[in-house]
Amino acid sequence: MDASVLIPTHARPEKLAACLGALARQTWPSGSFEVAVGIDGDDGVSAEAANRAWNEAGGHPQSLCVATFPKRGYIHARHRLLPTLNGRIYISMNELIGRLILGDRPWRRVVSVAVPAVAS
Repeated sequence: MDASVLIPTHARPEKLAACLGALARQTWPSGSFEVAVGIDGDDGVSAEAANRAWNEAGGHPQSLCVATFPKRGYIHARHRLLPTLNGRIYISMNELIGRLILGDRPWRRVVSVAVPAVAS
């Protein structure tokens, strides 16, 4: 696995859906990156919006993980996701930055914001 994208979020289902749609349409080979979404406090709609957007945009079925955590802040959600990741590179963004940076451009242009994964 080349890269893991972490997206902590809370109550922004439309922006999350736009971000995940952009990620799913990237030109990297299918299955070469994974996306982990950490929902900070269940809002009743974000998980469904995330899965629907990913699937409708043609995202690789096993490349998206959506997890809901108790409302404790973005950092908590991000740290809860870290042990589940498999990528050589971690890219941490939120749903607003993801859509702004990615748009519909190839993902390779944003790898410079990534940091190498650190083995524990």
